[in-house]
Amino acid sequence: MMKVYIVSVRKPRDVTAWEEKLWKKIQHGVELQHVVVAPEGNRDERVNTEREGERILTKLEKIAAHRVACDERGTQMGSVEWSEFMYKKIEQRGAVCLVVGGANGLSEAVKAACESRLSLGKMVWTHDLARLMVTEQVYRAVMIRRGGRYHK
Repeated sequence: MMKVYIVSVRKPRDVTAWEEKLWKKIQHGVELQHVVVAPEGNRDERVNTEREGERILTKLEKIAAHRVACDERGTQMGSVEWSEFMYKKIEQRGAVCLVVGGANGLSEAVKAACESRLSLGKMVWTHDLARLMVTEQVYRAVMIRRGGRYHK
């Protein structure tokens, strides 16, 4: 069974109906785990990013996977290219772990702990939308690999 982890900063139980729908569609043959890191409530954005980063790193220590930081300066890929990349990394490492930062992104320490960086485009997205987009791309990657329809 293939394993995919999504580590993100969010409030507990803050799962959208769309994410739940996607998880249900791909659950056959895929172990998808969403690892939650609590958001930091400090007024200083730099402090928030660093503290959230420390919590993310603690979670990442427990996950054996190829780590992919979602970062605006990362590599941009189309869905087919992402599917090939994701499955190659799963074959090599047994799992892939996508890391989505909080409202202020990922700390430099978290980016350094990841083997790859993935850009979701040149625009900046809220962390909630980024998490949903990552979940959607995992779904598409699975559907592409299965030879199914993924574009609707």
